[in-house]
Amino acid sequence: MRMNPSRGDPASPLLARPSEEPIAALLTENADEPHALLIAGLLTRKPVEAIHAAERVARMGLGPFAMVGL
Repeated sequence: MRMNPSRGDPASPLLARPSEEPIAALLTENADEPHALLIAGLLTRKPVEAIHAAERVARMGLGPFAMVGL
C-alpha cells in the first residue's frame, strides 16, 4: 500500500504476475504473511487492480484462516 499515491509504483503490476512464486515472495518478504503461497494462488486465479479488491479476494479465499491472529 502506498501512503502517497503520487509517489512510487502501484501494486497492481506486481499482483498481475502469472505465477504464484513472485507474489508469495513479495508477501513473505514485505508483510511476513504466513499464508503467502495460498494468497498468491488466489490472486493469480482472480487478478485484481485495486488493493481493496486484493484484500477481499484474500479474505474470501482464506475463509476462517483470515481471522487467525486477530
